[in-house]
Amino acid sequence: MLDLDEKDLSTTTYNQLMLAQAGGSADVRPQEAVAKAVGHPVDGEVIKAMEWLGLFTDNKIEAKTHLDSVCELMKKQPTMYYAEGEKDMIVMKHTYEVEYSDRTEYLSTQLVDYALDDGTTSMSRTVGIPVALATRMVLEGTITGSGIKIPIVADIYNPILDALAKEGIVFEDTVDKVVKKEN
Repeated sequence: MLDLDEKDLSTTTYNQLMLAQAGGSADVRPQEAVAKAVGHPVDGEVIKAMEWLGLFTDNKIEAKTHLDSVCELMKKQPTMYYAEGEKDMIVMKHTYEVEYSDRTEYLSTQLVDYALDDGTTSMSRTVGIPVALATRMVLEGTITGSGIKIPIVADIYNPILDALAKEGIVFEDTVDKVVKKEN
């Protein structure tokens, strides 16, 4: 369903697409084929959610890619939008167990971020801003080197975390527990 290749889907229904994606045959209901392919019960929450979205209908697809076909369905669902006064929120917590020669430390880092009053969602802030900052830092030479980089190097993540803090996106680090090792 994440296929971005453009093709003529105008004669294809969602049922046909789902059946093809699941590798099912025409004598099987699309819900059954998908349930089998993803390893969930046909009467379970995953298939119910897909039905609610409209993935198991005989409606023709009005998009040119598989991904856009799902986006089109989402845009048609009124409950996919925030109601007046509603906002999103991101809560993220990572826990770590770090062993040293004399102790084990249990650490956590957490982020709680809320949408802004102007309608900017927390999801867009916490996804878009880090990418924009990293891009700017590459262009300005703050982040150097070539090739694909992952943010596990302090020279990459520290400047980005500092810049995120200026945007109000702050991770809080805590030492939750320290256990001394017996000699």
